[in-house]
Amino acid sequence: MEKTTFKYELALSYAHKDEPVAAMISEEFQNIFQDRFFKDTIHPHELSSATNFKNRLRYLFSISHYAVILYSPNYQNGEFAQVELKAITELYGGDVNPRFFIINIDDTTIKEESLNELTYILLPLKRKTEAEIKERIKEIVHKQIKKYIIQETLSDFGDSYGISIRTLFAEGNTPIWEPQYNWNLFTTEFINTESRKLKSKYTWKDLWDYVKADFNTIYERLKILNSSIKCTINLNCHLSVAFKLGLLYGQLNSPFSQYRNLVLVSGKGHRFTFSENRIPTPGGTSAFLKEEKNGNDPRADSIVCTVSASLNGRNLSALWKTQEKTIEESNIACKKRFLFHRKGDIENADLLEQIVDSLAEQLIAVRTDECVDNIHLFLDTPAALAFVLGNHKVFPGRIILYEYEQNPNCYYQSLERND
Repeated sequence: MEKTTFKYELALSYAHKDEPVAAMISEEFQNIFQDRFFKDTIHPHELSSATNFKNRLRYLFSISHYAVILYSPNYQNGEFAQVELKAITELYGGDVNPRFFIINIDDTTIKEESLNELTYILLPLKRKTEAEIKERIKEIVHKQIKKYIIQETLSDFGDSYGISIRTLFAEGNTPIWEPQYNWNLFTTEFINTESRKLKSKYTWKDLWDYVKADFNTIYERLKILNSSIKCTINLNCHLSVAFKLGLLYGQLNSPFSQYRNLVLVSGKGHRFTFSENRIPTPGGTSAFLKEEKNGNDPRADSIVCTVSASLNGRNLSALWKTQEKTIEESNIACKKRFLFHRKGDIENADLLEQIVDSLAEQLIAVRTDECVDNIHLFLDTPAALAFVLGNHKVFPGRIILYEYEQNPNCYYQSLERND
């Protein structure tokens, strides 16, 4: 899974007179690469102490894996821009697989023998609104450049591939690209980094569609390449996202599944390595204790289930209180309310799967007993447990997922699974 490490994954070369467009483009790249995206105004310390400015520019592009050139008449006439252009074409131009891209914002003629259809992109600005320009930039950055770079990570990675999926962020800190993974998937465009909450202009579906697109690009390619490749997934994400990723992933819960060459990283680096040939053993001892209460509507076609799994166990009265508050604030009509809870460490993947098997059986049983189609599911578990539960294809019904907000101590609807 280790690869050659550059200080920056991607660097932007542009003329300062083109800063308005450069700012739009850099916003997209920074959302993708975070601290591994270089732009002079984002990392001014890299140039502030330079004694030889031109040499420093050449060095900065030499430690960047990829480069993007924002080409224009301003760029053609810029002294330092031309230094960067020369450095980039000399450093990257001889590679079989292109490592730089030129975005032409003025239809200016470019005479570079090293250019081809992969590296040269038109971004016409004349007679375009700002909204149209931003839409075109998103298309270029995500559907052309990012997609190409992801595919490059899938071209030479040995016998293992790692992806880190981060939708949760440390308050006040720039998210850190983790080089031990082949790809890092960030969702800072959608989530306020000061909290777990969505930005107001987005929906949970918007976030999930973004995660799903990148994950599928990688996952589908890995399946085609070789089923013996070990896939490591770092789940630093909301539990509803982990659940949906499990649903998207190939079937784990079957003997000798080709998808079991998997490691899940959850919480504070806890690794769950799945055994190659696992045979499920249903009907074991229940891993969760079950409590139940009447709901607010005996005719409702839904139940509410809180699932809590923690090292020391949660306060049950607090869990009931949070559930009640959520039902009231979200106006949920439910026939019955359930609380499934356990405490203790989950040491390995075998135990994790046994726990989830048992939980799935319990959820199926209460759904069947109450004759309902819908389960409102409030998760308070490790992300790996949410992933494996989502992967449980034999666990039927419509599942409406929720995310917990500490302030005001309530769950809010996020994603759902429809069968």
